[in-house]
Amino acid sequence: MQILFLSCLFSICVTCSLCGQDDIKRHSILFHTGLVLDDGFVYTNKNLPVIGLGYSYKLSKIFSLDASLTSIYKTLQDQEAFFGFENFNLITRNSNSLFISQEDRDKITNVGIKDLHSENHVKYLYLPLSLSLNIHPLKIGRSSLGFAIGATATYGSYKASRDEFIMNITLKDGTVYEGMTFKQEIEFRNLIIGGSYSRLYYKYDMNEKNALQLSLHSLNFFWSHTNTETNHLLTLDFNSSF
Repeated sequence: MQILFLSCLFSICVTCSLCGQDDIKRHSILFHTGLVLDDGFVYTNKNLPVIGLGYSYKLSKIFSLDASLTSIYKTLQDQEAFFGFENFNLITRNSNSLFISQEDRDKITNVGIKDLHSENHVKYLYLPLSLSLNIHPLKIGRSSLGFAIGATATYGSYKASRDEFIMNITLKDGTVYEGMTFKQEIEFRNLIIGGSYSRLYYKYDMNEKNALQLSLHSLNFFWSHTNTETNHLLTLDFNSSF
């Protein structure tokens, strides 16, 4: 159904583009940044601002083909430890992670544990690459309204605790910690192709080359694979044509 729908839109687009052979700037580069809204258009300050880069090719004054790559990073609070005990975790020795300081490395070498004080250490990273048909039929002066619909290929990474259990820990110096909650972390990575993408926007032309847009993007809103997450993005876009 999705393939048939997109094929029909593409056929209409190609047909109409034959009527629009005016001298217009056909290439555009789009930079956007903004907010992540969860399903239901709910905003939470635990989500970092999104950034993205896009490219658009005009087929006519009304139709264009768009491609966009966006970065979405979200954090959530992990599950509570059993019985309210403070938890700890093991991390790989000799790690080269940019997020681990020398002090952390020294502690790992000497002790072998790392305290978890972060409130939001469940992490999601999405990198959706969207391909869409852009239609902007309404233009009044320098202002115009438009929408786009298409599909995405999304790389996703999810990191959180999988299991936890109570245990006693004895350090090399003889220190004993009793009733500690040990949390095992797990990370999933996937690539999902064929989710839906849509965008509704208002565009203001500052001059013949540059424009500003206020866009509402929706990922996996119209159709999606099982167990995929719906995200909405509210972005301010800078559009430069050449």
